[in-house]
Amino acid sequence: MKQDPPDERQRLIDLGPERLADALLALAHGHPRVEAMVTRLTATPSAGLNRVRAKLARLGQGIRFVSRSEAAEYAEDLRDVLADIQAGAADPRTVVELVAEFFRADGAVLGACDDSNGHVGGVFRYEGQALFTAYAVSCPEKEWLAGLVLELVLEDGYGVRAGLIDSAAQYLPVATTRRLAEGLWSSVVGGRDDGGRAHAGILLEALARQLRDPALFERVRLTRCQGVSPAACKDIAAAYLDADDAATALSWLQRMPPETGYLVREFDQLLLRAQQALGNRDEQSRIAWRLLRADRSLGALEGLLAIIGQERRDEVAAGEAAAILASRELVLNDAQFLIDTGRLQDCAQYLFARRDQLDGDLYHWLVPLAEAMEHGGEALAASLVYRALLDSILARGLSRYYHHGARYLARLDALSASVPDWLGVTSHAAYTAGLRQVHARKAAFWARLQQSSQRPPDHATTGNGASSAAGRGRAPRW
Repeated sequence: MKQDPPDERQRLIDLGPERLADALLALAHGHPRVEAMVTRLTATPSAGLNRVRAKLARLGQGIRFVSRSEAAEYAEDLRDVLADIQAGAADPRTVVELVAEFFRADGAVLGACDDSNGHVGGVFRYEGQALFTAYAVSCPEKEWLAGLVLELVLEDGYGVRAGLIDSAAQYLPVATTRRLAEGLWSSVVGGRDDGGRAHAGILLEALARQLRDPALFERVRLTRCQGVSPAACKDIAAAYLDADDAATALSWLQRMPPETGYLVREFDQLLLRAQQALGNRDEQSRIAWRLLRADRSLGALEGLLAIIGQERRDEVAAGEAAAILASRELVLNDAQFLIDTGRLQDCAQYLFARRDQLDGDLYHWLVPLAEAMEHGGEALAASLVYRALLDSILARGLSRYYHHGARYLARLDALSASVPDWLGVTSHAAYTAGLRQVHARKAAFWARLQQSSQRPPDHATTGNGASSAAGRGRAPRW
C-alpha cells in the first residue's frame, strides 16, 4: 500500500480544520464510501451504535443477489460494517457481540452471493476474525466469551468461522480454553449427525494443538476417524513432536506402513525431526539422504549437509549429478537442482539427451530453465527448451499467448548464431522453415511476430527482463 509522505500529511494539517471539512463534505457528495466515512467520524457514540445495529439487521435479513462481478465491491461494503463496529462500540464486549452478529449474518450474505473469487468470504475469515480476536483479548468475561465462540463455530454452514478457534489461545486463558475443548468434545461424541461430529472434531484438533495436548489430539482423531490410518499416524506424531515428546511421536511414525503414497515426504520430514530430537545421528543421515533423492532441491541438500558436514558439498553434488545423468526420465526438478548447484553443463547435457521429453505446456518450469541455459552460454540446450515452449503455443493455437511465442522465436533467432554444432538436431533455419510451413495459417501469430520485429531490438534482455547471453554460446563440452 502506498504510504503518504510525512510532508504531505503536514501540509494537510496546515490547511486547517475548516478547509479540510469543506473538502471532505464536497468529496462525500457522489462518493458513498467517503460519505460513510464522514458519517462514521461525526456520529455520536449512541448514534454510531444504532447505525451499526441497523446495518447488521439488514445483513441478517438478506439482500438482492450479488453477482460475481459485484462481489469485490460488496466485500468493501462489509469492511465498512466492521469499521463502523470498531468506531461505534465503546467497550470490548460490545465489539465482540457486534462482530458475533456479523458472523451470524454469514448465511444470508453468502447465500445470496456468487463468491467464486472468495472476496466476500474472506472478509469473514480474515478481517472479521481479526477484529473479534483483537477485542476478545481485552474482554474480561472469558467464560461468556468461550460460550459465544462455541455457539458460533458449531453453526458454521459456510465455513468462515473456524478462525475464531484458530486464535482462541490468544484471547482465552488455558483453563477456559480447556472448558471450550470440553464443549467441543461433547459435540464430537454426541453430535446430531456425522457431519456435525466431524466438524466439531476438526475444531477440537486445532484447539488441542494450541493447548499442546497431543493426548487430546490423539483421542479426538481416533474417535473421529474410527481407527488408525497412515494420515492419522502422521498427524498424531506431529502433535506429539510439537509438544516436545519425540519418543511418542516416533512410536506413532513406526506404526505407518513402509509405503505411504503421497504421505512419504511428510512422513520422512517428521521422522527426521523425531530422530534429531532424540539425537540419533545415523538415522538422521539415512533419512536426509532419502529426502534428497526423493526430491532433489537446495533445501534438501542443505538439510543433509547440516548432518554429514558442509565439507562434503562437492562430493554430494557430484554424486547426485551422476545419478541424474544416468537416469532416462526427464525430471524437471532434477534439472533445476543441477542449475542450483552450479552444474550448467551437466544440465545442458541432461536436457539435450531428453529433449523429446520436453513438454512446453510446463512453461512455469521451462522458462526459468531456458533462461538459465541462455545466460550460462548453453545456447543449444536453451534453444531446445525455447522450441518446446514455442511448439506448445502454436500447437494449442491460443492467440492470447502469441506474444510469448513471438518472444521465444526472437530468442531462438538470437541464439542460433551461438550454436556452432547442432549435434544432429534440426538447425535453426530448417526449424523456422518448418514452422512457417506447418503453421502458415496462423496469421495472428505471424502478424504478432511482424509487430515485434518492427520494435527496436533489445539484445540486453529477454522478454522477462533478464540478461541475455546470446553471442556467448559455445560448442557443447559433453
